Amino acid sequence: MTGSGLIIRRAPGTWVARTHDTIIAETRDASELFEGELPPAVCFPPTDVGAFLEPSATVTDCPRKGRIRHYHVVVKGARLADAAWSLAAPPPGARAIAGHVFFDTRRITVEEI
Repeated sequence: MTGSGLIIRRAPGTWVARTHDTIIAETRDASELFEGELPPAVCFPPTDVGAFLEPSATVTDCPRKGRIRHYHVVVKGARLADAAWSLAAPPPGARAIAGHVFFDTRRITVEEI
């Protein structure tokens, strides 16, 4: 557990993120972020995310996760606004996943295959 109440663990297996019948990320190096009562969130190393992200002007600050940078997901002519995010300035205990990409699972399917 990090000092901010976050738990980070390696997510074994192969993980994908997909939308519009397109795999936008695939990795065997995923991590899971556990934060309080929220369901775990899977994140992908930036090198395992395809060229589907467009920087957003949205930047938020979270007391547990630090500064969060958001991205639009653009695929097959569709633009899903702020559908991805990464920890731009995480607390010390979460620095191992700084820059890793999380997806809004209400709009992007994230699953182990």
